[in-house]
Amino acid sequence: MELRVLVGQRIRSLRRAAGHTQRDLADALGRQEETISAIERGLNLPSEDTLIGLSRVLGVPVHAFFEVGDISAKDREREALIAEVLALCRQLPKRDLEIALRQLEAFSPKPPPEAL
Repeated sequence: MELRVLVGQRIRSLRRAAGHTQRDLADALGRQEETISAIERGLNLPSEDTLIGLSRVLGVPVHAFFEVGDISAKDREREALIAEVLALCRQLPKRDLEIALRQLEAFSPKPPPEAL
């Protein structure tokens, strides 16, 4: 599979998982909706600036656009939730973000205690 097709499919999957439309992405990136459509259809490979912007808007690392394989429904739901959390976090002032981080840390799995 050609790189531009793979990247386009990943962008489409991640966009849908995050609950965005092509128009949403186009507006957030200052691009035309047709540009996003052409990228998702594998007609054009996005520029580095566009990939970075997509990464920011979708809340995923740039390398996520190059991963091979389909995203399962469970993973799509998880990625959508992560994208939503990231979007909310970006709106928080630093102090509130620090509080949110401590709250998330409280939910994270604890490593097993070391043997004495």
